Amino acid sequence: MKKYILQENNFVYFYNKIYDHAHNIKGVECVLREQNDKQEWVLPQNIDHLPFFILKDNVKESVKVANPEHFKVVIKLTLEQFLSRKFKKNIKAVAESLQPFDLIIEISHNEIVKKKKSLRRVSRRIMKCKASGINFSINNLGAEFYFARNIHRLLPLIDVLKLDMRHFNDKEKWIDLTIKFWKKLANKYQLELVVSGVETDEDEKLVDLLDINLRQGYLYGPPQPVID
Repeated sequence: MKKYILQENNFVYFYNKIYDHAHNIKGVECVLREQNDKQEWVLPQNIDHLPFFILKDNVKESVKVANPEHFKVVIKLTLEQFLSRKFKKNIKAVAESLQPFDLIIEISHNEIVKKKKSLRRVSRRIMKCKASGINFSINNLGAEFYFARNIHRLLPLIDVLKLDMRHFNDKEKWIDLTIKFWKKLANKYQLELVVSGVETDEDEKLVDLLDINLRQGYLYGPPQPVID
């Protein structure tokens, strides 16, 4: 992979690599950050109003892999960005520009909860994306019943479920839904399952024990503004 720092108007994509059980890199999650006055990299304050395709050209230049087929490039968006007119107008061209990578649009469960009344619009937009060969992921899923309840209408439409291990490691909370439950749900709807927040050897052993192939987290290194 080629090292390449992504900067444009003070924005940088940090890459969180996605690994399989054998520690092969299967994709990258692109997290947009900007530098504040304290020289800290933070979530852009006006992210809802940023074009979803910001720095897209740098993504293609930065990710150099031996087997680009089925290599996942995950772009995290807010619902505001996903439902914007700019997204609708440009998404097909962006997907084509990133070929042969598999483009995955990822929305947080928290975003869906904030705008439940927009689920019909979200569903229609997802279907249009899939017609252009674009996949869809929901992340930040956890161990309480409401996580499954809030996304159940989207399950027939999406492609990836991403769990956050921190929800399952919180010993002060009652676990309603286990990681095994999510694996069964993913199998039922033929979805890929990714476990994020894998930070310890114990976390990795659990993911291996449950035979979940894809994972990411600080155990494998923090997100970086370069690919090496």
